[in-house]
Amino acid sequence: NIAYRMLVKHAGKETLIDFMKYSGGQTVFPGGKNLTTARDMSVYVQATLDFVKKDPKNGKRLLDDLAHSIYHVGLPGQIPAQIIVAHKEGDIDNVAADAGVVFCARPYILVVLSKGVKDVDQGFRDIAGISKITYNYQTQLK
Repeated sequence: NIAYRMLVKHAGKETLIDFMKYSGGQTVFPGGKNLTTARDMSVYVQATLDFVKKDPKNGKRLLDDLAHSIYHVGLPGQIPAQIIVAHKEGDIDNVAADAGVVFCARPYILVVLSKGVKDVDQGFRDIAGISKITYNYQTQLK
């Protein structure tokens, strides 16, 4: 939420909305509400990976920042510590969410959104459990 506020303050909400749509977002502030979809979040994660290819120096720095956040409860919470997870956790108004890329042998994008979470900490533990199930499945694929 801090990053969002910084972007809005620096670039303006309309510029941010335009960029989200340009990046492929389809559910961008519908009716002025701060809502999104897992599909849109995965599009933004893919856009980040595309940016890494276009601008390796700055892109790798961005991935490094996302991988070394102070928040590691959601997606990376229950998978092996040596696996790099570049992700963005967020919570607001009984919502816990995490979106990112897991860099294992078969890298994959995972987005988990929730709503109606009474205990946000438990929400992130649940996200970690979903991430572990996904990781275990991905690592068994040939």
